[in-house]
Amino acid sequence: DTVLDARTDASRRVSKLIAPLEQHYDLLVFDCAPGLSLIAESVMHAADGVLVPVIPTTLSLRTLTMLHDHCASQMGSAVALLPFLSMVDVRRRLHRDVCNDPSMFAVAPLSTRVPYASQVERMGVERAPLCAFAPSSLAGRAYAGLWREVHSAITATAK
Repeated sequence: DTVLDARTDASRRVSKLIAPLEQHYDLLVFDCAPGLSLIAESVMHAADGVLVPVIPTTLSLRTLTMLHDHCASQMGSAVALLPFLSMVDVRRRLHRDVCNDPSMFAVAPLSTRVPYASQVERMGVERAPLCAFAPSSLAGRAYAGLWREVHSAITATAK
C-alpha cells in the first residue's frame, strides 16, 4: 500500500504488472487480506472475479454489501463478486437463518458452504492445503466443491 500510495496509477498498477502474463497463463489467483486497501482495490480492478468468503453473520453480510456498493460505484460491472458461505456452524440459529435466506445477500452466494472445522485451522500446522492432508473431511470436500463451482464460473465466463 505504501508503494502504491506514491503512484498516480495506483488502482491500475496490478493490471499493468500482470498484462505480460496473460499470454502465458489462463488463471492468476491473488490472495488478499480482508479490507479495502489500495492493493486490494488494485487487484479488484485487475480481476474478472473476486471470491469473497462470508461468515453467516449480520456483520459479514453488511461487509459484503459495502464491498458490492464500492465495486459498483468504482468499477461498474467490470468485476464479478463471488461470495460463498464460510465457517458455517449449523448448530447456530443465525448461521442456519442466513444460509436459508438468500435475500439477505447483496450478491447471490455460490451454493457451496464451507463448514467451521478444525481441519481448516490445521493447514498452518500441516503447512499444506486442506485437500492435501484431509481431502475426505467435510471441509476438504466442501473446498473441492467450491473449486468445481468457481472453475465452472470461470470456464463459462471465458467462453
